[in-house]
Amino acid sequence: MRTSAKSPLYQKKYYMRIMISISLVAIILTGGLSTALYVYGKQTLFRIQSQHNVQVLNQARFNIELMSASIQNVAKYLFVHPDTTYILNATGNLDYDEIYRRLNRITGSVITSNTFIHSIGFFNDFHSQYYYAGKQMYYDDASLKQLIASYPNLPRMVPIFRTIENAFGKKIEQETVITYMMYETSGDPAAISSAVAINVNSDWIVDNINQISMLNEHEGEAAYIYSDSSGFLETGGTDAALRQSVLEDYLNERRDHSADSGSWEKKVNLTSHVVSYMRIPDLGLTIFKVQPSESVYRYLHAFQLYLLVIVAVFILLALFFSMKVSGIVYNPIRRLVSQAAGGQGKGMEKDEIAFLSDVYKDSFDRLQKYDSQKLDYNFVLRDYFIKSVLTGDVSRERFGGQCQEYRLDFQYDAPYYVFVAVIDDFIDLQTRYSSRDINLFKYAAINIFEETMQEYGGAVGVSLNDNDVVMLLQAGGDEEALHEQEMETIIGRFQEAVRRYYPVSLTVSVSKRVSGAMNLPAAFRHTYNLSAYRFLFGKGSRITSARVLRNKANPRQSHSPKLEAILLDNLRQGSIKGMEQAFEQLRDELAAMSYEHAIASNMHLMTAIYNELFASGRIAPQENGFADVWKSLWNYETLDDVFVSTLASLKRTFAQSDSESSTDKNIVDAVIELIRLNYDDNSLCADQIADSLGMKTRRLAQTFRQAMGMSIADYLNGVRMEKAAEMLRNSSMSVNEILVRAGYENESYFYRMFKNRYGMTPKEFALRTGDKDRNA
Repeated sequence: MRTSAKSPLYQKKYYMRIMISISLVAIILTGGLSTALYVYGKQTLFRIQSQHNVQVLNQARFNIELMSASIQNVAKYLFVHPDTTYILNATGNLDYDEIYRRLNRITGSVITSNTFIHSIGFFNDFHSQYYYAGKQMYYDDASLKQLIASYPNLPRMVPIFRTIENAFGKKIEQETVITYMMYETSGDPAAISSAVAINVNSDWIVDNINQISMLNEHEGEAAYIYSDSSGFLETGGTDAALRQSVLEDYLNERRDHSADSGSWEKKVNLTSHVVSYMRIPDLGLTIFKVQPSESVYRYLHAFQLYLLVIVAVFILLALFFSMKVSGIVYNPIRRLVSQAAGGQGKGMEKDEIAFLSDVYKDSFDRLQKYDSQKLDYNFVLRDYFIKSVLTGDVSRERFGGQCQEYRLDFQYDAPYYVFVAVIDDFIDLQTRYSSRDINLFKYAAINIFEETMQEYGGAVGVSLNDNDVVMLLQAGGDEEALHEQEMETIIGRFQEAVRRYYPVSLTVSVSKRVSGAMNLPAAFRHTYNLSAYRFLFGKGSRITSARVLRNKANPRQSHSPKLEAILLDNLRQGSIKGMEQAFEQLRDELAAMSYEHAIASNMHLMTAIYNELFASGRIAPQENGFADVWKSLWNYETLDDVFVSTLASLKRTFAQSDSESSTDKNIVDAVIELIRLNYDDNSLCADQIADSLGMKTRRLAQTFRQAMGMSIADYLNGVRMEKAAEMLRNSSMSVNEILVRAGYENESYFYRMFKNRYGMTPKEFALRTGDKDRNA
């Protein structure tokens, strides 16, 4: 035994792969779940905080709107109050004492009752004089003068943020107020003749918002008020960069969404903030509440620490679990490696999988060598013996001795069935698969046959020709012969099993039950002859002696001359649909005839088509197309293949008649549809169909005959005959029931039409095709 050249870890490479794979899956799942939980928690907190902020700002909006409504009422009141009108509209000499008294009354009645009012300014254009209530009577308000001079750009009763300068000796302090302007104009051009400016304490609004919002200024929370006309209301030590960023995001939000409230998260100067806003459209104001994200997600960040601890613990558990599971999964491989190493008498120089692969290759080479020897000496001789039994006369002594030698549990005097399975589309199969693959398919079919037939007796198979396999079934001596329906069921199971696993379709013929091995050669020749009926029954069919006998008992020796005439008439007219219909009916006739008569009839029919095409000048002897079909009739496996190829070549020859208009095509399709749906109506006729389509009967008949090559009545009878034949094959109804369901009233007429078409009475047809007894 050689010494391992690799490390123990490398020799357990597959074990490490299992453990790492399980660990990675557990870690990825844990990390993904934790991340999803964290993201969901963050989104939930943001949504809850946003909803709370919007509710708070909505309350502030209500207070501001209430204050604004109060100011509007005050403005209306002042404009009609005698004291105010005296000041605003005076044109003569003014008594300053009188003005002072009136201003004091205004101060006492208006300003003291509305605590949010800072002061009231009055402007009299006639005297070019400004007066104030709540401040010195002749207070010099430069900002107010600028506002009045800005007319006509001065809005009425809209909040305007502005600054008032107060002088205390040489010291000047600025005070922010919110001004509402009410004025009248006169002259040409128009100018303000009188005005009232109501100044509101900005601190009153800010304090109101702060109280409602319960702002925590120590944590960086802030509230801003923004005017569409005059920008932000200054509130002291606010962060200008933050306010500008909030404004930019707000304007973008307004472009994308028209809602009056909303929230978003924004990072400014490396600090993330949650911003909520509430718009007051009537006043052109917007209130913002800004909170550092850290304060919003405070509890989530605390939870994050616990989550990381949980993830770490879970990863450790996952590693431990993966080691345990990997050991369980790896144990069978470990035992297999140990057994293989002991059996091979060598150590493992590679990882487990490479080692097992080498061991398998060595074993497979040995087995293949053994199988090839076995095939050379045993199976070849066994196949030769089976072929001898099928094709020649084997004596009783030789039969018994070689069955014992090749371990075949067959008896010389036992009853047997012979099966011949012919491969369908064999030429096409040869183009797609190699001869080795095809041989594999055939031997696989033999094995499937042997397994399928186990319950009925011993079975064996052999390949005689390139495109077939022949199989023997030894039935139990005491068992009765399998009847036809049971035999078709058995063959069907065999065919389906082959199709399920291999790209092969088989047509299977089976002999009658024969007694003794001495009768197998005759049974084989008879069964091989039965397989020729694939031409009539189609690919994948199940051919029994009883089914073939029904065809041989058919007295018809040729197809209907009338159908041939209809086909050739359609050929002259170039009607593809008419030819398709005629071919369909001809196929039914030929498929019910004996093989010899059907072959001769088909040859006659193809020759008639060739002569018609040649006489009409549509083809020449050297041309491809139908001429090739006609010359290679013996190469086609089934009658369906012949007719399909013929129709395809005729379609190429005619390339669809140009004279058949789309309108006529629609009419013909409608007639066919009506007949297919209403064939069981015994009153259905050309006149009734013409009435249904709103056409004249003569015009409809001409259009249909030109397209289909037959009259409406002939087509209707053809459909009814098809349906009657179908019901005779597939149902247990009596002939009288069937003829009524097929649309006939006259029994003798039905019998005559049916015999003309199928060459036998309905009862005979039912017995031969369905093997069912029916009472008329």
